[in-house]
Amino acid sequence: MEATMGEPLLEHSFSKYLGLPKNTVHRGTLLMACLLGVVQYGVVYVFAVVVDELAPYYGLNRSAADELFDMLNYGACALSFVPGLLYDKLGATKAMVIGTCVGALPILLLLNWSWLVGSVDVLIGLKICYLIFGMALSFFQVIATFAPLEAFPVQYLGAVSAAVQVSTSLGATIQSAVFLLLKAHFKDFVYAYYLYMLTCTVGCGVLMAFAFWENGRILHRSKTTIDTDNTDSLGSQLMSVSFAYDCLLFYLGVGFVFSYLDAAGILNALVGLGASRATVAFGIYGALARVVCNLALDFTRTKRCGGPMTYIALSLISLATGLLAVAVAAPSRGSVIAMNIFCSFGAGGLLGITPAALRLSFGSGSLGLIYGLLYVLTSLGIPTWGSLLPRPTQSWSTYCGTGAFMQLLLAVGAILVGAR
Repeated sequence: MEATMGEPLLEHSFSKYLGLPKNTVHRGTLLMACLLGVVQYGVVYVFAVVVDELAPYYGLNRSAADELFDMLNYGACALSFVPGLLYDKLGATKAMVIGTCVGALPILLLLNWSWLVGSVDVLIGLKICYLIFGMALSFFQVIATFAPLEAFPVQYLGAVSAAVQVSTSLGATIQSAVFLLLKAHFKDFVYAYYLYMLTCTVGCGVLMAFAFWENGRILHRSKTTIDTDNTDSLGSQLMSVSFAYDCLLFYLGVGFVFSYLDAAGILNALVGLGASRATVAFGIYGALARVVCNLALDFTRTKRCGGPMTYIALSLISLATGLLAVAVAAPSRGSVIAMNIFCSFGAGGLLGITPAALRLSFGSGSLGLIYGLLYVLTSLGIPTWGSLLPRPTQSWSTYCGTGAFMQLLLAVGAILVGAR
């Protein structure tokens, strides 16, 4: 039988030839491509450290560096509804092609920066480039997070999400290590870093788009055929109690996590541990939390108090515990190390379990759009929490104490919503 235009050229028989269940190989290749995508998104998590090195390269001060950091995060969060909408309406393949092209454009401009100098203010030009690149990175994260959840049967939701989420967490560690290596071995490390980002963006995007195209027949089947999908209309979903809580969670909880990555680096440097210590801890302990929460979900999802809201509550409590370690007294090496561990566990668990929680709550019909809309609130939460960051001579008790209090309130809310 001839393959029609837009359909995969390969037949779904290779898995049977190997003695595996139907579509196992195809689902595996799709998952591997998505793992590369979320590792690429790790650039967002380490940009707080990277931008401190990029700003002096362009003759910019610390305030300008903060503006660049905000712009990348704004693009990655506030504009993430764009890839979500395109994913829902056009499918993963076309959306990924668009995201790859959008991601390559600003890096090409940064690599050829000289022809822009004189016609565009340096800071304005950089902010535009980082805004666009941040949005492009959200294509990798949104699509790579939800495509496997659609392609695999719902009973494997936790295990598949665990694989994606551990790669997300390790992506922060990998991207941090790559930047440090480039900085150590290249005189013009900024140019080398841009080349690296261009290569990874295009290479990873092309691989993901091909994997989605090749597996098109199994990728979006869940939008119409999985019985467990939420059948409510998009309007009723957006008016539900679950969505109202998710709005608060992404604004106050996930927004805090992103601001914490910047604050943790400052705190670690303050006690002599080095700013990169926070990123490494977040990568390692966060990855462990993502695996534990998602794998456990497969076994407890159908049991009382075993749903995703329980793991969200536990993650928030862990996050609050770490913050209290440095809120009750002046930060010390011991308290900051405790903060690194508990906050990384909490942040990793929270970021790791929310995609599966949204998939179970809202189905997959408009999942990308809902996720993108929630991340718009995250983009508002980041500067809100950032405004509480103390000046060098001020106490950290307000930022950490307020953060701990709000995470505990969100934990109570998760328990109440989960009990409904």
